[in-house]
Amino acid sequence: DGQQFTLVIDGVQAHENLQLGRDPFSTDEDGDTDMFIPVRTQSGYIRLKSYDNSTWRTYIPTGATAMPVKLKQGSTIVWQGYVQTGTYGMTFPAIYEDFELPIVCGLSVLESFDVDVQGPADMVTVGQLLAYLFGKLSGLTYKVYFHTSTHDSMPAWLQYKVIWRNFLDEDDGQLKASYNCFEILEELCKFYGFSCRTHADGIWFTSITDDER
Repeated sequence: DGQQFTLVIDGVQAHENLQLGRDPFSTDEDGDTDMFIPVRTQSGYIRLKSYDNSTWRTYIPTGATAMPVKLKQGSTIVWQGYVQTGTYGMTFPAIYEDFELPIVCGLSVLESFDVDVQGPADMVTVGQLLAYLFGKLSGLTYKVYFHTSTHDSMPAWLQYKVIWRNFLDEDDGQLKASYNCFEILEELCKFYGFSCRTHADGIWFTSITDDER
């Protein structure tokens, strides 16, 4: 429709003549109709042209957060997330073919990180716990929003405390993680009745039971 967007993929040396493929960028959000789903994630694809059998190899990330992605309109971030390993949807040999980079939102990659055995402290506030979880999203900056009836200050429940040992288990005398970071976020949302999702550069905690103001 004539609007111009800029696509930025960090952590990769792009081909000097790289061109976008057909339907170059698309994302979808989890379509679960349950309005109380605790975490609603997004995924999609970036479609590019492959000029030889090695072009696509440069886009294989070494980790869940190795290749941050930003789609911008001017200086405004429209979507952000990460390139993930997966099927690139090419025929073989992949010469002058479109290939697909699978992408996911920041919340999705939290599943790749087990909670650390040694936490920030023996007891942390919920706010500190969220900061720990979202601190895993390296290479991107998110703003966090809460749908709450109290708009004058941060929600009081962010100061409630949890024991880090609750996230751990013991096996032959050794502590190990019982949860990954995504599962902890899910449990927090279930407990407080929030549904968490991303939009642009924001992480939103919404609640259908809260009064709108």
